[in-house]
Amino acid sequence: METTHPKRLKKLKPLADSILLSYSQVFFSMNKVLGGTLMAVSFFSLGAGFGGLWAVVSANLVAWLMGFNRQKIISGLYGFNSLLTGLALSIWFEISPALYIVIFFASVLTLFVTIALEGVLYKYALSYLSLPFLVSVWVLTLAVRTLAGLDINPGGAFMMNEMYRLGGQPLVSTYTWFGNLDLPEPVTLYFRSLGAIFFQYYLFAGVLIAAGLLYYSRIAFVLSVLGFASAWGFYKLLGGNLSELTQGYIGFNFILTAIAVGGFFTIASPWTFLWVILLSPLVSFTISAGMALLAPFQLPVYSLPFNVVVLLFLYILKFREGRQDKPALVAVQQYSPEKNLYSRLNYDYRFGHPTGIYFSLPFFGEWSVTQGHNGEITHQEAWRHAWDFEIKDADGLTYTGKGLECRDYFCYGKPVLAPAGGYITEIVDGVADNLPGAINQAQNWGNTIILKHSEGLYTKLSHLKKGSIRVAKGAWVNPGEVVAETGNSGRSPYPHLHFQIQSTPWVGSHTLLHPLSNYISFDAGNQPQYNFSGIPAKNMRVCNIQPNPLIEKAFRFTAGEKLTLRISEPHHLDYTEEWEVKADIYNQSYLLAPSTGSKAWFIYAHGVLCFTHYEGDFSAVLYDFFIAHYKVIPAFYKGLTIHDQYPIHALPAGGWRFIQDFVAPFRVFTKASCEHTHTRFQEHFSDAECRLQTKALFRVGKRITQTIDCETTINNQGLHTLAVRSEKRTYTAFFEPVNF
Repeated sequence: METTHPKRLKKLKPLADSILLSYSQVFFSMNKVLGGTLMAVSFFSLGAGFGGLWAVVSANLVAWLMGFNRQKIISGLYGFNSLLTGLALSIWFEISPALYIVIFFASVLTLFVTIALEGVLYKYALSYLSLPFLVSVWVLTLAVRTLAGLDINPGGAFMMNEMYRLGGQPLVSTYTWFGNLDLPEPVTLYFRSLGAIFFQYYLFAGVLIAAGLLYYSRIAFVLSVLGFASAWGFYKLLGGNLSELTQGYIGFNFILTAIAVGGFFTIASPWTFLWVILLSPLVSFTISAGMALLAPFQLPVYSLPFNVVVLLFLYILKFREGRQDKPALVAVQQYSPEKNLYSRLNYDYRFGHPTGIYFSLPFFGEWSVTQGHNGEITHQEAWRHAWDFEIKDADGLTYTGKGLECRDYFCYGKPVLAPAGGYITEIVDGVADNLPGAINQAQNWGNTIILKHSEGLYTKLSHLKKGSIRVAKGAWVNPGEVVAETGNSGRSPYPHLHFQIQSTPWVGSHTLLHPLSNYISFDAGNQPQYNFSGIPAKNMRVCNIQPNPLIEKAFRFTAGEKLTLRISEPHHLDYTEEWEVKADIYNQSYLLAPSTGSKAWFIYAHGVLCFTHYEGDFSAVLYDFFIAHYKVIPAFYKGLTIHDQYPIHALPAGGWRFIQDFVAPFRVFTKASCEHTHTRFQEHFSDAECRLQTKALFRVGKRITQTIDCETTINNQGLHTLAVRSEKRTYTAFFEPVNF
């Protein structure tokens, strides 16, 4: 019995999760605490509570049996519309076997409509919101009028008795106290409108929902208040019909619209807050029009205004030709306005790019910038955003001997690479190479290749060696593919490679300011610096990352891989953990620590390991691993320090985080940064060892609140040790050789 009981509980967990998350999905959330709060609120009316629960279980089980996506079922995406349908029917009719039969089939109908609308709206990258609930509840409203086996619910006459059965006299007293509070009318309507989302029109229900919403998301809570307040202000300003807010407390349309467009489907910002205010009149118009259109059929408007306005707004945003970030749409949904915002801010800092296309240096090895942007000779005015690259020796010379022949120059005849994938749109060949010191002004650019990488984005490689071009016009080339050799053709006194980015496909086009990506630069003191994105300057020595097999092997995580580690901590017994490399339904990779349920997501950007976000126990070893290896390049450069910033939601929750969440759309005052340093690389015959150090600093304003120091050692077998020192904990984790 002792061995099977935990297994049975483990099997029931997905079902329990699917139920709780179906409740929380009504507020675009996957927070179980909020889900539990909303479930409790639904039971303020016992009939509604059981009817809603029966509807969720019915829909999720049918979806499971029919083989629909397991993760979507567990996350509540296929259950929350059926929940709303079940709640509505249970409010209308008294509990009876006939009602539960109707709810079951109503839930199945809602599920079918959900799947169908998902398929239709998926191509437009839009959500079905609560449209399945509307379709089903209207169908049921018209259909059940002919069913004599259902008795109309007498309303809240027995509500006090139900509450007494749920929580005894304390619950009844609490409810009565809340009901007698002398609150301003807008506040009362706000709470009642929140409760109306779950068909509970009691002030106490709305207060509990507001508390759950505040726990789940500070931004969502603020948006809910702003949405309702802007609607109240609009009605007051223009003398609108306030009964629309009190009739069934339909003001919840403003609340849901505000959360959806203010911070869930878009990145919360001053722009989204402004749009919440501007969209409130549109919701109001839709409420009035919806009531007028549906009145002849005796159908309630419910959440129709919310659905119409949100879907319309999100759809038209996709046709913008500019100002894509005002407001910005959420690219990867994390079911939290805070996480969506912090992830976007962090992404812009780490990977922000004007076009999303990353250009590498177009050569092997280490070269020097002999003329950069705004050059002294040719890189001027409309052609100022360009580079000339050459190879220099330790003495700063670009040639050997007397430099009288092209072949004396170190860069002459060296391979030229495609800086990114693209099509060859133009080729100029057959121009003879000049003798050093001479130029060909008649054929200014010499032998040239132009590549098209996207609409309005091209690169040009010029002064190439005659007869060295290896590609044909119209051909596709891969990033890093050899396309030609460096030469001295055209207006080029000495062998060099001219490289520029432009917006048009012609030889001689004006240049475009655009960064290069993922390269190492060296200053005058030979100090290396990693640049994920930057503009190489004159006299800077640069090279693409040269992979180190030891580091590359240690940090190449593949799906299905398992990492076993032994943790040794002073004054504690050693213990063992096993991590797994997995991928979610969006094919995003992450490390999972089953013992704590913690997850650390990562990507490989041009071969660079970049962790993106973390969820779970902030005292877990996996969290420190995430902190220590937030960005790891697959190479070793002694003294290299990589600077980066962690996403704010990767910080342990606390008082400052709570306050930060409220003002995050307007100002960020908390910060977490890291310095990742290459300290040692040793090789002794067949053995090798590499050491990497990371210092993580957590700040509130300018004050450092926490420091974490980590040191990682790598050997021939991969990751070897991770030593962690912080104010809270000091330990060493020993990794066993990787098993597949």
